[in-house]
Amino acid sequence: MKFEGYLYDIIDARDSVSMGSLAASEDGSSVSADNPAASRDAAYAFRISLRPGSPIYAGHFPGFPITPGVALLTIVRELLERRLTELGQVRGNPARPTMSGEHISLTLASADDVKFLHPLTPDHNPVTITFKNFQNGRLKAEITSSAAIHARMTLSYNML
Repeated sequence: MKFEGYLYDIIDARDSVSMGSLAASEDGSSVSADNPAASRDAAYAFRISLRPGSPIYAGHFPGFPITPGVALLTIVRELLERRLTELGQVRGNPARPTMSGEHISLTLASADDVKFLHPLTPDHNPVTITFKNFQNGRLKAEITSSAAIHARMTLSYNML
């Protein structure tokens, strides 16, 4: 299930610092930056709006809707897939743009140092999700609103 349009909508996206060119490793197994030095301090951010009427909130929790942690991990993956697809990078060949309709799909390889710091509710809209230090299939992600830093995590992905 895709959460975009079901749990959240994208408001906008922006480079904080250019992420450089992102691509899969030559064997296609993981995502990496082709210029690690340039991407070390890079960041890219999406602003999203959580949908208060999403059925996810009906059971988590009635009367006090909290965005589940697994939903936050899924949102981060979906936004990273979107960004990689927008950049047009395919399986280790940054010179080859994605074909029309081709979508880059990722699978979570590991989630390290995941910290859910403050509950995230639809009342916290808009929410900013920032990707930092993206290289060798790993990135740091931070989920914030004007109220708080809600989560910080280091995630590793493989490309399908």
